[in-house]
Amino acid sequence: MLLPTYLGFRFAVPGINISQERTWLVQKKFADVFLEKVEQINAGRTIYASAGAFLCVCFMLGLANLICHFGLHIDLAYLVRDLIFIMAFYFFLPPLILWVGKGRLPGGDN
Repeated sequence: MLLPTYLGFRFAVPGINISQERTWLVQKKFADVFLEKVEQINAGRTIYASAGAFLCVCFMLGLANLICHFGLHIDLAYLVRDLIFIMAFYFFLPPLILWVGKGRLPGGDN
């Protein structure tokens, strides 16, 4: 059964009838839903996996910049800095939010 539209999305919850729809919507708090979405974005990566992936992405961006600079004679340094900044947000902001929101780092037993 489809629940009412919330922020442009329709949620389907199996096994829930019409009388339970409103109580389900009231019981789900915004912080819980937000932390669930951040956990999905983080995809279970530990902080070490995020750091390793970030270093690999930085290496690939630097290599692509060198290939463009020496092979195509195009300087992409202005773009690479912005992409590295965005990738740092992608890899390190979700673990930080989960650490502050849940009190523990994701993927660890601490």
